[in-house]
Amino acid sequence: MSRYLRSARLAVVVAALLVGATACDLGVVPTAFGAGSEGSAPSGPPASTGAPVPSPLSERMGVVLGHFSAWAPEAEIRADLDAIVAAGARWVTIDFDWPSIEARPGVFSWDQGGVGGVDRAVRMARERGLEVLGLIVYTPEWARPAACTQSDKCPPADPQTYARFARRVVERYAPQGVHHWQIWNEPNNSGFWKPRPDPRAYTNLLVAAYRQIKAADPSATVLAGGLSPGGSQSSRSHMSPSDFLTRIYLSGGGGHFDALAHHPYAFNDGSFPLNGHPLNGFVQTAFLHDVMAFVGDGRKKIWATEVGAPTGTAPGDSVSEAMQVRILNEFLDGWDGWVNFRYPDHRRAARDFGAFTGPAFWYQARDQGTDPSDREQNFGLLRHDGSPKPSYVAFCRRASGPGCRAGDPDSGTEAAAAAPVGSPGSRLTVQYAGRGRAAAANPVTGGYYVLEPTGTVRAYAGAPGFGSPRFGFDIARALAVMPDGAGYVVLDGFGGVHRFGSARNLPTGSTGYWRGWDIARSIAIAPDGRGYAVLDGFGGVRSVGSVAGLRGLPYWRGWDIARSIVLPPSGGAYVLDGWGGVHAASGSRSLARLSPPSWRGRDVARDLQVTPSGNGLVVLDAYGGVHPRGDAARVAMPPIAPSSRSFTGIARSRGAYIITRGG
Repeated sequence: MSRYLRSARLAVVVAALLVGATACDLGVVPTAFGAGSEGSAPSGPPASTGAPVPSPLSERMGVVLGHFSAWAPEAEIRADLDAIVAAGARWVTIDFDWPSIEARPGVFSWDQGGVGGVDRAVRMARERGLEVLGLIVYTPEWARPAACTQSDKCPPADPQTYARFARRVVERYAPQGVHHWQIWNEPNNSGFWKPRPDPRAYTNLLVAAYRQIKAADPSATVLAGGLSPGGSQSSRSHMSPSDFLTRIYLSGGGGHFDALAHHPYAFNDGSFPLNGHPLNGFVQTAFLHDVMAFVGDGRKKIWATEVGAPTGTAPGDSVSEAMQVRILNEFLDGWDGWVNFRYPDHRRAARDFGAFTGPAFWYQARDQGTDPSDREQNFGLLRHDGSPKPSYVAFCRRASGPGCRAGDPDSGTEAAAAAPVGSPGSRLTVQYAGRGRAAAANPVTGGYYVLEPTGTVRAYAGAPGFGSPRFGFDIARALAVMPDGAGYVVLDGFGGVHRFGSARNLPTGSTGYWRGWDIARSIAIAPDGRGYAVLDGFGGVRSVGSVAGLRGLPYWRGWDIARSIVLPPSGGAYVLDGWGGVHAASGSRSLARLSPPSWRGRDVARDLQVTPSGNGLVVLDAYGGVHPRGDAARVAMPPIAPSSRSFTGIARSRGAYIITRGG
C-alpha cells in the first residue's frame, strides 16, 4: 500500500474513532502502603495494569506568569512569583519571545539591556524552586515570509531558523534547570498562526525544533501544540484540536514530541468543565488522547498549558468571581479524576483523565488591567492591584500552599470554601468518580477518596492519602474518614477493619469477622472519633467505643438487604435498607418526616448520607440517581444515565456529589 493510501486510511479511521468509538476505561496503578487490620485480612497478589502511576495533582499545578511579565518591573515580577509560590504551585510558564530576544539576526537580548528579560525571570523562578515550562514563540520580522509584514504570528520562512533559535535558548537555560519546552502557541488558530492554520507547516517546525533541542539537551521534554479548543471552522480560521493533531501524525510528526500541550478552556456562554458537551474544550482532551492512543502514543501525557476563566462584565464571555472558583475546582477535579462526556455522535462515556494528563497551568497569575469589560484583562488569580480573588485561595487550598494553611485566620480559606451540605439553597453537580465500592469526603480539606474493589484508596481534590490495603481481588466494601481528616478505615467483605493515619487510635473491640463469607457492608466512625460501628448485610450492627450498644435497629435474618450505616454529627445512628427505608436506632430522631425515596420490593437503594444538622438526607440508587431530602443540597444537573444497575457509593466534596460504581 502506498504511503498516501496509508495516510488517507489513517485519517478516515481516526475521524471515525473520534465520532463514533466507545471510550474504554484506562487503568492506573495507585500507590500502595502498609496496612493494619483487625481479623485476618484477605490476601492476594496486587493488581497491576502496567500503566504509569500519575503524580499527585498538587505536584502538577502551575500558573502562567503572564505573557509580558519577563519585562515587567522587578517589584511586580517578584510579587507575582512570591504569590505563585505561596499558592503552592510547582510550575510556572515563561515566554521566550523570539522577536524580543533576537530582533536582529545573531544579536541576542536576553536581559533587555540589563533591565529585565528572560534571564531575570528564569533566575527568579528557579531561586524559588519553581519548575519552568518555556514557550518558544513567534517570529521576528527578519525571519518571516516576504508576504508577512504586519504580524509576528506568521511562521518563519525557514523552519530551521526557528530551530536554531530554539537550540540557542536550550543551550543557555538547560544549565539553569529548564528542561521543558513548548513549540509555538495555538498553531491551530489563525490568531496565532497567520494567515490560517497549516498542520503540515507546523509539523515541519516541530520536527526541526525537536531535533535541535534534543541535540542540545537529550533530557529535554518537548511539547507539541498548545492547541486552542473549539471546533473546525469552514473558513479554515480554526481547526479542532483533534483534527490538527491527526494531521500532525499524518505529516510525520508523531516521533517528534514527548507530550502534547492543550488549552482546555470551558467558561463562555454558560459552559463549564464537567458539562460533558463534545465542543467543550475540557472534554476535547479525551478526544486528543483517543487520537494518540490510536497511533500508539497513548502513554504520552497531555498537559494543560493554559486553562482559566475571566471575571468581569463581558457578556457571555466572563464569569463572576464565585463562578471562577467553581470552574477552577471542577477543572482540577476532572483533570485528576473520572469525567463523563459525550462524543459528537451523542454516545456517552466516562474516562479517567488522571491516567493521561500531566501538569496543569492556570492562566494567569495577575489581571493584566482594570477594565472589567475586556476579558483579556481579567483572567488572573490576583486582581491587577495584587489582591487575591477567591480563586487564588481555592487554588492554594487545592495545592496545599503555605499561603493558606488550615486554621490560619488570615488566609481567607473559609471565604473560598464551598457551602456545606445542608446550606439553604445550595446546589451541587454530580460527578462520576469511576470504579469503586465506596466514596468518602475528607471533612477538613474538602477533598475526597474512592475505595477501589481491590482495596486501594485513591485520594482526589487535595485530600491527603494515608495508605491502602491491597487485597488483589474484589472484597473491599466500605470506607470511613476520621473527623480530624487525618485518617480513615477500610472495611473488607469478611468484616476486617483496616486502619490508617489517626484511625489507628480508634478503640479496639470485636465488630465481627466472617472468614470467607462476604457479608460486611458498611462502616461509620463516631463524630467524636472515639468509636465506630460495622453493619452486616442482615442488618446486624456491632459497635465499639463511644457508639457501643446501639439498639432498636431492624434485623433481617438470612436476607442480605442492609446497605449503609451513618453516624451523623447531629447524633443518632441510621441504617439504609435496599428498598430505601431509613431506620433510626433507639434514641435517634426519626427521619421518616423527610420522606426518603422508596422502592418497595426492589433492591435499589445503595448508600446514605445524613446532613450535619440531621434535617436532611441523600440516598444514592443503584442506577446513579441522587435523591436529596430536607436541607440536603439539591442536584444542579443530572448524572449521565448509566447502562447498568451498578452504582455503589456517594460522598459530598465541595461543589459536587461524588458517586462511584462497582463494575
